[in-house]
Amino acid sequence: MYRNISEQFKVHREISICVQSDSATITESLLYAEELEFISPTWSEKRKKTFVLGRLAAKQALATYGIEACPILRGVMNEPVWPDSFKGSIAHKDNIAIAAVTKDDSYAGIGIDIEETGFLLDSTHAQLFCGDDELDDVAKNPLNAVLFFSIKESVIKAYYMAFGKLTEMRDVSCRKLLYNSSCSNIKVKYILVNQHIISLCMIHNTIKEQYS
Repeated sequence: MYRNISEQFKVHREISICVQSDSATITESLLYAEELEFISPTWSEKRKKTFVLGRLAAKQALATYGIEACPILRGVMNEPVWPDSFKGSIAHKDNIAIAAVTKDDSYAGIGIDIEETGFLLDSTHAQLFCGDDELDDVAKNPLNAVLFFSIKESVIKAYYMAFGKLTEMRDVSCRKLLYNSSCSNIKVKYILVNQHIISLCMIHNTIKEQYS
């Protein structure tokens, strides 16, 4: 079910998306020394494992472009640092990680996120990151809270990649992005796979030029 995620998003010609699930063979020994330096001794075993899974997913995505395995380092905001000409994003949830990578220079930034559909958020939690119109949708279907959270996470990652700035969750309007065709330069998509929502945000260079 987690195969051909790029095709499910209909971006397989522009973006490579790979998923790495946990197994007994996945250990920290699979990482480069430079990557191991980012693992804090205070991290839980689960946190360490998700970091490893994320790096492996990233390398799989790069391999689809013929890029040999290399260290995926971290930037000042803990974002992954990619080889020259590549842009990408990593997300993880417990025992699974996902990475999206592109070398298509028409993208100013891309962001990906994965959340569990069973992790339902009530309206009190949703108020922390949703606007009033989004809360109306959450009241109709609690799953919308998880969906909106995931979309906003993907947008924040893509926005930082494109502009080098952080944006707040409440400033991201999922309704506008999903239903307003005027946002043609910022696209979000999502799919349901097994027990996960996977969200993808793509910011095109045309919008970056507008704000330059």
